[in-house]
Amino acid sequence: MRNPDDFLGYTVVRVGHVLSHHFELMLAAHGLTPRQFAVLAHLTRDPGLGSGELARLVLITPQSMGPLLDGLAAAGFLVRTPASRGKRRTTSLTAVGAARLAAAVPAVIAFEQRVTAGLTVDEGVATNLALHAVLRTVLADLDE
Repeated sequence: MRNPDDFLGYTVVRVGHVLSHHFELMLAAHGLTPRQFAVLAHLTRDPGLGSGELARLVLITPQSMGPLLDGLAAAGFLVRTPASRGKRRTTSLTAVGAARLAAAVPAVIAFEQRVTAGLTVDEGVATNLALHAVLRTVLADLDE
């Protein structure tokens, strides 16, 4: 039997657990969850996304995205267009949501710097690109 640490998938899972825990704690200090942060960040870059698009980006089911968006809307972080037959609902960030996200970004950047402290800039970029390739492959395999 090979050493478990020789399996990339196992290593990614271990890294994911550690990073997820610390990322959650860091964001909690700013009143956000990782999924809420991701939704706000995506809406900053691409206002007007629908719930299905956001669900794909955040890697949750469309059924789970509805309550997440409802909670963010109730907190005043975003607004959604009214539901109407045949038209998708779009979602946009409010000034309150943008401010909450902006307050969390310095902590996210500091977290990123701690995560990549043992890597050169090039290694950090290469690792991120490689992990995105793995993610695309795994998601494509799951969609089949």
